Amino acid sequence: MQFRVVRTTVFPHAPESMLPEERRILGEVGAEVVPVTCKTSAELAGAVHGANAVIVSNVPVTADVMAAMPECRAIATASIGFDHIDLAAATARGIPVANVPDFCAREVANHTMGLLLACARKIVRLNNALQAGRWDRTIFPPMSPIYGETLGLISFGRIARQVALRARSFELSVLAYDPYVDAATAAEFGVELVALDELLRRSDFVSVHAPRTAATHHLLSSREFAMMKPTAMIFNTGRGGVIDEPALAQALQEGEIAGAGIDVFEQEPIAADNPLLGMENVVLTPHAGGYSEESIRTVRRHAAEEVARILRGERPHNLVNSDLYSG
Repeated sequence: MQFRVVRTTVFPHAPESMLPEERRILGEVGAEVVPVTCKTSAELAGAVHGANAVIVSNVPVTADVMAAMPECRAIATASIGFDHIDLAAATARGIPVANVPDFCAREVANHTMGLLLACARKIVRLNNALQAGRWDRTIFPPMSPIYGETLGLISFGRIARQVALRARSFELSVLAYDPYVDAATAAEFGVELVALDELLRRSDFVSVHAPRTAATHHLLSSREFAMMKPTAMIFNTGRGGVIDEPALAQALQEGEIAGAGIDVFEQEPIAADNPLLGMENVVLTPHAGGYSEESIRTVRRHAAEEVARILRGERPHNLVNSDLYSG
């Protein structure tokens, strides 16, 4: 084999040890695929010696990891988010970085609506009471109808647009905040584009879909929660770190907002002392929004195809550090 590609594994129950699709796709460019199990950048740095490319999902690819593989020609992440990759270090080394932005938009949109229903209809609390042997209908109030309410979307990319389509079926009015989207594009989806503060004040439900960047770190904190209705609920199926979790917990405890459904966290796996754990008005899931058997097959295939393109000397379809290419 001409190339060595290291692939970190993610789902213990999935047949990743064989990596049949990755080996087929990358074998066509003369690449050996080496699966490794890593959780930290230090473990990854120890596993990538001699690698010409690496495919990761959420293990940090730091400058030290890149230094450990001086022959690296490509980094791909089998995910939409790429904040776990040091883009500046990759660009300085001339290493193209690619992501897979369109593999699970419908799954995440469905999960978002699932969290909204679970919180607004108190499905988890009612289930837990019944499973514990309590027929407790006193839990019902307060419970507003979903139809006729307003959903605010923070960021209006692929996933948020899928959420907007689903929201119409629930007879929700939809607002969006996104400084990179024009009003005409939002209007195509029946969405009103507004400033962030206005969205927070008007929305009954707020759903976060923003990427994690320096500009969006703790975009929603104490100031923003204080603007929201006391009956409002917030959901995050975007990236952890966009919401200030201690500030969110405080807002929930003090009744500034009514509930939350969170799928992504600033620290993953979630810390045992995270204040959101154990709160009755919060529904938590372990970064599950993008998962389905089909979406995982798709993301693994597309990430391998991006690496194959780079190893053939082609530009990847979803290049993150686009400054590397002039055309």
